[in-house]
Amino acid sequence: MGQAWILHNSSIQPLWIFTAGSWIIIFEYPSLPPAGATIGYLPFWPFITSSIYYLYSAIGIQNRFLYYFLLKQPIIISDLLVAYLLYKYCSKINSAAASRVMKFWLFVPFSVIISAIWGMFDPIALLFVMLSLLSKGMRRSFWNGVSIFVKSIPVIYTIPMSSLKIGRILLSISLPSLVSLFIIYLTGWPFAIVSRTLGSTITKEGESMSIWELYYIMGSLNLLHGIDSTLSIVLGLFWIPALIISAYFAYKRFGFDSDYGLVQSCIMLTLVFFIFKSQVNEQYFLYLLLFMLLDVTVWNTNRKRLMYYMTLVATIYLIVNNFFMLNFISPAYPAILNTVNNLNQLISNIRYSVKLFLGVTFTVLNILYIRVQMKESI
Repeated sequence: MGQAWILHNSSIQPLWIFTAGSWIIIFEYPSLPPAGATIGYLPFWPFITSSIYYLYSAIGIQNRFLYYFLLKQPIIISDLLVAYLLYKYCSKINSAAASRVMKFWLFVPFSVIISAIWGMFDPIALLFVMLSLLSKGMRRSFWNGVSIFVKSIPVIYTIPMSSLKIGRILLSISLPSLVSLFIIYLTGWPFAIVSRTLGSTITKEGESMSIWELYYIMGSLNLLHGIDSTLSIVLGLFWIPALIISAYFAYKRFGFDSDYGLVQSCIMLTLVFFIFKSQVNEQYFLYLLLFMLLDVTVWNTNRKRLMYYMTLVATIYLIVNNFFMLNFISPAYPAILNTVNNLNQLISNIRYSVKLFLGVTFTVLNILYIRVQMKESI
């Protein structure tokens, strides 16, 4: 859970708490104006984590492990519900296979690390993605909107989830937007800072579980100092037209109205997002894993090997990127961060080389999955 232990520094008071790669916490410093606080997500997760903090305070037991335990409960419960909904979705085709899907989701190391160990809240968003898949019409778009409110990644599914109906697209987009604006207004967050912070995530660059890792490494080595900042922004936006174009091809190839067409389209859009987004965090793989599980269980068992390869690569990247899981020990043993720093200095070049290899391999596997989709006879 990253740096959550910092909460126990008595000189600062937490306003909102949220995750962004590791635990990032918004504090109110007595010497800084309130406008100094910014957010990196829509207000759902800050609201949930701040509520948990107040619950922890009300309990009256000053134990950081109790606080960590409380923080992870919504994530773990959502993860369990996702497993159940995967079972429910697949059971209409094959109950035996549905049980295997549920067990796979519950026990695959990647999912366990992301939710129960790291404490990333993507399983909450995935819970509403599954509710979208199990629903029809406006209810599907409503749940899609809720999933976007939880975490903005599911916005890439808005077009297929809406079946190209303008009213349903507006529902999916307006629900998280209006609720967020209302909460921001009530809490008094400065709109300028909020919009600037959220806007930066659209073009955000950084360490990436994709071929874009090369771009990050070159930047770290000052090999890109001659590149205009405008070009960097354009590259950061390239995933948006790529998604729109791929949505068109997905519609022509699969359609959006059948269960098969919707799942295949969402897989294709996720893969295109991974290929063209300049920063792909490892937890994003959960979204692809969910759709691939449905795909290989219900329709295309011949794609299992590709799914396993991608899961293996993503898991290794997750472990290497987080210093062989040492980052996750820091809330319990903060001194481990000294070991992490020393290890980083010792094997930094090797680590980045391994990450680059894994990122390129993951992108190649993404392309191969799309190729298989396009070759499959319908």
